[in-house]
Amino acid sequence: MSVNPNNHQYQITVTPEERRQLQFLCETTGERPSAPIRRLIAAEVFLTKAGFLPTAKNFKSKVKSC
Repeated sequence: MSVNPNNHQYQITVTPEERRQLQFLCETTGERPSAPIRRLIAAEVFLTKAGFLPTAKNFKSKVKSC
């Protein structure tokens, strides 16, 4: 199996409330849980690249400077 070098692995934490919302969304749309999570990650990446969300590096430097 070949691995695409552009693929990245993300770790997310889901609260019990978020898990219930994700389950409800998946039951309503008939999608697997990975589909809305992928869209969420893609939206966060887009917003970060556009400058609307801080990058992890920028966030760490701002926290250290406080």
